[in-house]
Amino acid sequence: MLASNAIDSEPARCTISSRATGPGRECQVARSAQHLPQSPGPASAHNQRSNVKSDTIRIETYDAKTAPTTVSLKVASMLAPMKSLFATRCASFVAWELLIQGNLNQSGSIPTIQYPFYLNFGREIGGLATRGIAGNALILMATSLHAKYVAFGLDTAMLKLIADDVFSVTIP
Repeated sequence: MLASNAIDSEPARCTISSRATGPGRECQVARSAQHLPQSPGPASAHNQRSNVKSDTIRIETYDAKTAPTTVSLKVASMLAPMKSLFATRCASFVAWELLIQGNLNQSGSIPTIQYPFYLNFGREIGGLATRGIAGNALILMATSLHAKYVAFGLDTAMLKLIADDVFSVTIP
């Protein structure tokens, strides 16, 4: 759809680099730069300078940040801490899931087809706790997650048991 302006019936066109949208694609700009409102006051270099980066500068910056050599150097420098953190977090996630599955198995009334939903409930609470959310904020978030999963048709007593037994979060 072509956009038009009351002052200028022909819309301005801009070409996006082939990396961003594919070769030969163009976008329509509703207003050209000459029709944008100017700042009030005397015409000085300070008033006409813009803090907004142009699309060309943004694309060049993005290309520089995503160059294969730049990305590989960044990942290489972070690889050891990333693996260590993953191993630590993975161990705690597995422990939580085993506790959740144990609670589900003990109840005997939860169909196994619903196990993934209860595990996801636990994963969401665990993710919040891992990110440093604690105390009343964690209780509030767990309460809203509880409401979400009850709306999915899960057993409210089992959800509260998982929150309390695995994560020590008492849902009111």
